[in-house]
Amino acid sequence: MAFKGWPVEAVEFYEGLEADNSRAYWHAHKTVYDEQVKAPMEALLVELEGEFGAGRVFIFDTRNGNFVRAYVQALDSGLDLPTGFDFMPGDLTDCNANQIPDTCDIASGFSSDINANGVPDECERTCYANCDISVLPPVLNVNDFACFLNQYAAGNPYANCDGSTLPPSLNVNDFICFTNLFAAGCP
Repeated sequence: MAFKGWPVEAVEFYEGLEADNSRAYWHAHKTVYDEQVKAPMEALLVELEGEFGAGRVFIFDTRNGNFVRAYVQALDSGLDLPTGFDFMPGDLTDCNANQIPDTCDIASGFSSDINANGVPDECERTCYANCDISVLPPVLNVNDFACFLNQYAAGNPYANCDGSTLPPSLNVNDFICFTNLFAAGCP
């Protein structure tokens, strides 16, 4: 079977799944998935194998066994747990191991790149309190406080100093965490 794109039934399958992401829906529509979603993806993989290597189609979250959505993983993709149709353009670096290329992390705003060197700040920061990633002494100074305030105001994940996951993830505890780390200094 040559890849000819995905038929409208594939889109309708995902629209239905979005409205009812249940085991019952999955079982009732598995044939549609196999024929209209998975088969075209497998045909595309065959066509791309020469350029990108062998790929596989997965349909379940490997951590808990629940259906998430179909995704592709080539053996040399560098992705352990992709979460969608993941193709890694350009540089395959994923220094923070979140299964998203660093360039995409920066472009989407998930990761900051204060010094604009193309590397997410969390990957090159050896001292959390050195928010502006300065290298000249004194490494920790008022600029780090200003940097942290700007990151906090922007809602940047970097400002979640205490790593909280319950809303609101950015709160006064992050300021306390930052000031404690600042007071402790950098190694």
